[in-house]
Parts: sequence; C-alpha cells; structure tokens
Amino acid sequence: MKTIIGQVATGEFFFPRVQVTEEIWEKLDCGAHILLVAPRRVGKTSILRDLEAHAKEGYQVMYFTCESAHSIEEFFESLFKETRKALGKSELGFTVHVKKRLNKVEKISAKGFGVTFEKGKLSYREEFIKLLESLNGDDRKFVIIIDEFAQAVENIIMRKKEKEAIRLVEIKREIRQVSHKFKKVQFIYAGSIGLENTVEKLGGINYINDLTHVVLPELSHKEARELTEMIIDDSNYTFEYNAFEHLIKKIDWLVPYYFQIALDEIHRIMKPEKNTIITKSIINEAIENSIKKNNYFAYWHQRLKKAFRKKSLNFARELLNIIAKNKTIKSNAIYDLAVKNEVEASYKGILNILKHDGYINNEINENTHKFNSPLLREWWNRNVTK
Repeated sequence: MKTIIGQVATGEFFFPRVQVTEEIWEKLDCGAHILLVAPRRVGKTSILRDLEAHAKEGYQVMYFTCESAHSIEEFFESLFKETRKALGKSELGFTVHVKKRLNKVEKISAKGFGVTFEKGKLSYREEFIKLLESLNGDDRKFVIIIDEFAQAVENIIMRKKEKEAIRLVEIKREIRQVSHKFKKVQFIYAGSIGLENTVEKLGGINYINDLTHVVLPELSHKEARELTEMIIDDSNYTFEYNAFEHLIKKIDWLVPYYFQIALDEIHRIMKPEKNTIITKSIINEAIENSIKKNNYFAYWHQRLKKAFRKKSLNFARELLNIIAKNKTIKSNAIYDLAVKNEVEASYKGILNILKHDGYINNEINENTHKFNSPLLREWWNRNVTK
C-alpha cells in the first residue's frame, strides 16, 4: 500500500494532476504570474513541489513557504536566503552578475559586526530585488513559488499592523509590475487561506488583480479511481462489484487526503485476515474507524483559532456546529447567526475563508451551505458540537 497521510507526496507516492500542471506551465509560458487557488488537503503542496523537482526545460523553479513570517523584514529575509540558496545550488549555472551578487552578500554577511551594506543596515528586500535583476542575463526563467502568502499577511494583521500587511502586498505587486527589471522572474502564489479575502478586508484587492488564477479542483471520478489503483497497486486488493462506487459515495469530497485515510484504514482491516477483496462492509468499517481517530481531523478545529478571533471565531464555530448537527444551513439562518454574534458586517468574508480553507461549500445550492467532507462533518458532530 502506498498511503501517505498529511505529508507532501513525492516519488512513487505522488499522484500527478496532469491538467492542472499543464495549465500552470501554459500560463507561465505566456509570462503570467499565477495564483493557485486550492483549499487544504487537496494536494496543493505536492503539486508545487513536483513543479520544483521537474521543471520544464528553460525553467528553474524554487518553492518557498512563508507561513511563519510575521513582518515584512522576516518575509524578505527568508525569501532572500531561500532564493540565494536555490541559485547557489543550481546545476544550470548562472551569469557572472549573479555569482558576484551572491559572493558579495555572503562575504558581508560573514562579518560579525551588525552587517552594513550601502545605505546602513542590510535591507533583505533591496538585496532580493538586486538578485532578481541579476538574472536578466540568463537564458532561462526563474519561477518562485510563494506558498501560504496570505497566511504571512494574516500574521502581520494579527499583530495589529494592518498598514504593514497591505504594504507587503503592495511591494510584491510592485516587483511583479516592473517587468523590464525582472525579465526572467515569475511568481506563483498559493495558500489555503483565500488571498482575495485577506487582501479585500484591507482594501487592497487592486494589488493582486494582475494575478492569473489557476484552480485546483477535487478529483474527477476517473482521477479518483486512478489514485486508488496507484495506492493499492502492490497489495493485490480488488473491489467487489460496486464497492468502489460505494467508497466514492462515502468520501463524497474527492480529494487525495480522504482517499489516503480510507484506504489506509481498509488496509489495517484486511491485512491481518489476509483478505484481498474490498467489500462494502469493509469500507463502512474503515470509514467508521477513521472518524474515531482525532489525529485525522483535529487540525480543522485547531485551525479556527488561528484564522479567527473573538466574535468572528464564535460565529465560525457556531456555524460549523449547526451544519455538523443539521447537515446544512440556509442563508437566512447564517445572517441571523451573524447578527447574534455581531459580525453582520464581516460574515461574508468569514464564510469565504471557511470555503477557501476547505470546510464548507454552497456549490449545489447557492442558499445552502454544507460540509465539504461528510467524514469531517461526522467527526465534528461527535467531537466538537456540544
């Protein structure tokens, strides 16, 4: 069994999302900067890492996550260091300008006297920009993937520094817009928190309207079967008649994470008995066993405390509790709940965050929200709803 739960899937564990990857490369070939839109647990990071590991000819791709950055300075310091590291270890070789830039900064950084460079203290933002300028003489394109950018912005907001948060978004746009300076550099932004929602509440949606959207959807029925076959390939397991359709119905939200969970639990049931036929009853038992395991789902509850504060947190938690108990909630009931929690001015933004983060959707009926995953809904109802 090739199950890997909650980790980045690489090598034989990686399931390629061919259509999404091809779309990303098509957009990059056209010179676009990309916003990859995807909730948590759909395999976003695995795809981004695969782009980095298997870049097209003429490209180098660097993956960078900024989830822990809490200021502009921290963001650019980490980004500069990761970029320098990526350029330094490239097997493709770099222009003399890039090598000089890297060597100069490394020599200065090696001195232990508070690092000075040109105008006083070293500015990692300025050095990052100069490093990008140095790439202009190179033949290939350099793609920088910035994962969890919205989370970094949220981190700054949480420190009650909204002006600094919007300034970070503004600076990143300025870098993208000066195309004559950075001819060889493109960016991919990703993250489970909706960047549009985060930036919109700061009044800066115009700072990201230059990004081309690529959506990472749930698996198609065909992809779900191919992923399942890949996972069970070396186990000799087969599905009884209609059992796979039963698995699809049970999982419902067809994302890799829930297939990994279900198939791992199926394997735990079948291995001791040396059974090879996956039946509906085994699937039911596996799903029930997975729901009983907090480690598969507790993250979603803990995540709320990071995403929201005070009244917004109370609204989000109560909303999810109601949906978990009743399976759905109507739009008018959501508004009444917002009024009760005194968030009627901001509740739509909270709803959008819950959608982007993978909790709920209203795709079937615009006026009705439900959990994306019936497994998460059942776990939530048993363990969170009181």
